Amino acid sequence: MTGKDTASPEIAATFPGTFPAVDTSGGLVHFNAAEERQRAALLLVNGIVYVAYGSFCDFSPFTGWILGFDENALGLVGTLDTNPTAAGLASPSTLPDGSGGGVWNPGALAAPANNSVIYADTGNGPWDGKTTFSDSILKLTPKTLSVFDYFTPFDQAIDQRADLDLGSGGPVLLDLKDNAGVTHKLLVVAGKDKKIYVADRNNLGKQTPNNSGIYQAIGPVMPQTVYGPGAFLNGAMYWVPRFNNPMEKFVFSNAKLGTSPAAKSAVTFPLQGTVPATSAFINSAGVVSGGLVWAIGLSATSTGGATLYAFDPGSLVALFTSPALARPGTKFNVPTVANSIGLCGHQRNCFCFRGHSHLFQ
Repeated sequence: MTGKDTASPEIAATFPGTFPAVDTSGGLVHFNAAEERQRAALLLVNGIVYVAYGSFCDFSPFTGWILGFDENALGLVGTLDTNPTAAGLASPSTLPDGSGGGVWNPGALAAPANNSVIYADTGNGPWDGKTTFSDSILKLTPKTLSVFDYFTPFDQAIDQRADLDLGSGGPVLLDLKDNAGVTHKLLVVAGKDKKIYVADRNNLGKQTPNNSGIYQAIGPVMPQTVYGPGAFLNGAMYWVPRFNNPMEKFVFSNAKLGTSPAAKSAVTFPLQGTVPATSAFINSAGVVSGGLVWAIGLSATSTGGATLYAFDPGSLVALFTSPALARPGTKFNVPTVANSIGLCGHQRNCFCFRGHSHLFQ
């Protein structure tokens, strides 16, 4: 790879459907780049680059798309539209035309180590559990991107009307052993409804009364909505909700996630909260020693600087606080961690070749 731009044609993806009508012909919905915005990072699996799309600030009409491209030729090899029919529209709706189902996935789509499947979660909108999958966790076949398992909260219609996107967070995949030594393959996500969902990746749970089909549905337990995936370290998950709330730690025991925070930071995070990252040293036996939880705090004003924090993973006491940077940071910015070193992002995620990175060890 050279890093040089490669000329490629405009995306010409289609999917069977009827919505939105302005983009539909011959029974196919045509991808319209003017309606779609890529927020999620790219995912590369088995030579295919996966790209996910939501909307521009919920401006209608829009749907959610996931596209797979051959990494060398950049040809389109897989397509999924998460809302091709606007079926199952709840009324009244925040998006009465039937728009929704955006694939926000702050962070990226997720794949296990064997790259056998792809996981995504979606934002609020219509749902019918057949072709239309808003506010859902999706398990997809690689390349073809067919949905072959899903989870949707039982109260999805309420979440849709209240703009409580499940997909404002992002999926985290974990393999955890219980006290009997049985390994549980889990997916963890928190979103706007202030709940935490822990799904069994072998059976996500579909939609059942009171979420009885999912491995765990916890809460509402968050003080506010969550924007971004949590971070995992040595048996614990970490999230930072929005609007001046602290980082919160939830601990797994016997492969089940605790239903209340085990620790909270004294530091609080304004605006959209932040997306944490973790670092640790792991020996040849897989034993974790030490470790830190990193987070970038933004100023409550658009002109204030960003601050890099390193927290003790047990108590969430701030062990390091950087000086506020001269330039403001951006929401959804994630610290880059290498060899237990945190890299603080600037306005455009600058690195050392721009002459003003900040490394802390």
